Amino acid sequence: MIKVDSIKPIIKNKSKKISLLNANAKASEMVIIANFKTQSQQIQCLECRNKTFIGNLFFNKQY
Repeated sequence: MIKVDSIKPIIKNKSKKISLLNANAKASEMVIIANFKTQSQQIQCLECRNKTFIGNLFFNKQY
């Protein structure tokens, strides 16, 4: 029969791995959300710029 004391370190190790995987998933989710928000803001800036006459004069120039 397996002793409980021999299983505890295994369970603790697995719990740490699960916790790290969970933290990595949350970090990945935060990066995805940040990228989405950045892209959305860029699109909004471009749309706003395209709606303004002065913006078109300055931003559509070829330098």
